[in-house]
Amino acid sequence: MRIRSTNTVCDSCCSGCRSRLIGFVQLRLGHTIFGEVGFSLCGTDRRALLVHVEVEEKHRRRGAGRVLVAAAVVRAPRCEWTMFPIGEDPVAVAFWASVGAVDR
Repeated sequence: MRIRSTNTVCDSCCSGCRSRLIGFVQLRLGHTIFGEVGFSLCGTDRRALLVHVEVEEKHRRRGAGRVLVAAAVVRAPRCEWTMFPIGEDPVAVAFWASVGAVDR
């Protein structure tokens, strides 16, 4: 799986694309949500954007984030996936490196 870090989504979405879909996948234990990935899809340009990945701290480093990203990518396998720039947070940089989105 390869996900690029970029500053742009797609030309259509930025100009009010009507085929844009925003979704999310949650990991639950009973009624408790302990992880979520949010994403945006544009069918016109066949691009997808990972908006956020969140996992409760006590559930991290067990593969939950990797499962969430994979679940989002399965929703649009023909799309080119991108994400917002990661920044300097060492936890975020390590996570994205582990899923192959950035080089360490």
